[in-house]
Amino acid sequence: MRWWQTAVVYQIYPRSFADATGDGVGDLAGIRGRLDHLAWLGVDALWLSPIFRSPMKDFGYDVADYCDVILHLYRRLLALRRASPALHAGSCRLLEGPAGVLAYERAAGTERRIVLVNFTGERVPVAAHGRVEIASDGAGEGQPYAGVVARGQALVLRA
Repeated sequence: MRWWQTAVVYQIYPRSFADATGDGVGDLAGIRGRLDHLAWLGVDALWLSPIFRSPMKDFGYDVADYCDVILHLYRRLLALRRASPALHAGSCRLLEGPAGVLAYERAAGTERRIVLVNFTGERVPVAAHGRVEIASDGAGEGQPYAGVVARGQALVLRA
């Protein structure tokens, strides 16, 4: 059985969940301030929707730039992961990495995966070991990880 088949997933609409800045609109800082509560409730995963750039004609579901969705999402997840110990509970662990690179490990039993996402405009060396299981651009899949993440690339390594 896969983790998501038994997980408690809590969906959050950020604009109305929690407002940390006092401007009347929910924000990621508000969500971050409530993560300990969600962990206490036994939440295994958060579904944030929608959090990408939008003209807000359809409450954020009208995406302004489909190419910007993934980077926009990961930049915010990076900020949340670095700021909150609640996101480190269970089988997800943030790894040390260079500036501009999101690096974390997911583990379940004996299975380990390392996720690397490069938000910079250049190739970045990242110390990790494993075989490339998934590459956002398809490069190197099935091969040993070469120690470098290409600009804008996301990798999943089987450790």
